[in-house]
Amino acid sequence: MTKGVAANYVHRDQFATPHERFIAGDSQLKWNNVAPLDAPVPEEIEKPARDYLKVVRVDCDLGFAVLHRCGGSFYFLLVST
Repeated sequence: MTKGVAANYVHRDQFATPHERFIAGDSQLKWNNVAPLDAPVPEEIEKPARDYLKVVRVDCDLGFAVLHRCGGSFYFLLVST
């Protein structure tokens, strides 16, 4: 297995879509989804990510969350406080 970026990889522009602030416990998070314009993050992916942050301990006053779509079916959630 070769590590790194595949030789046939082509970067696509992606865009941040801001949402209203998100409350997780006592924390207020600025929420953004990052995805291509023609393939936004679907609700069936965003909802479990938001639900997860409601049950884990986010110990801060303020921060941000970014739900990033990478390709057709891979997503990752970044949370910074």
